[in-house]
Amino acid sequence: MDATSHHLLLLLLTLSPFFHHISKLDAAENDLIEVVCRVAEAPESCIQCLRSDPHAEDDDKVGIATIMINCVSSHANSLSANMSNTAVGSQDEAAKKLFLECSKDYASAEKELDSGIISLKCGKYDDAQVSVALALKYDTDCHFKIISFKKKIAQQIVYKIKLFEQLCVAANRIIEHI
Repeated sequence: MDATSHHLLLLLLTLSPFFHHISKLDAAENDLIEVVCRVAEAPESCIQCLRSDPHAEDDDKVGIATIMINCVSSHANSLSANMSNTAVGSQDEAAKKLFLECSKDYASAEKELDSGIISLKCGKYDDAQVSVALALKYDTDCHFKIISFKKKIAQQIVYKIKLFEQLCVAANRIIEHI
């Protein structure tokens, strides 16, 4: 067996729990998750977000959207903390300033996402989409600041930013189907 076959087998074994869990979901929500998560650049992360809530199997589209936004909000919180910690540990004043600004951006994104959850629960789906879009704008602002920064940024941070973007897009796609 060549290296490519080993990688494909490992990928299949890694993803098999995600595919098994999806089979338990209601058919309509399963179709929605299939459409939304499969087109994401990180489908396993999208599915993992939805699996993070033990009641996901029983939820309707609003519940699934709420779970996804909660997950994205948690990512915003994590990114805000990571950016703040990176700023504190930096000796470079320009980097420190950049990471503190990004930390504030993600804290603001988290607030927008929390507003989006409230909007969902009140049946204001357009407002929920606007909240997710605003959260994504805060992310984009930070992303452009980091791209403009001439020094190397840890790949883990770049990955988390891209994942946040993908999960925001997935959340809005779910809301679109409500």
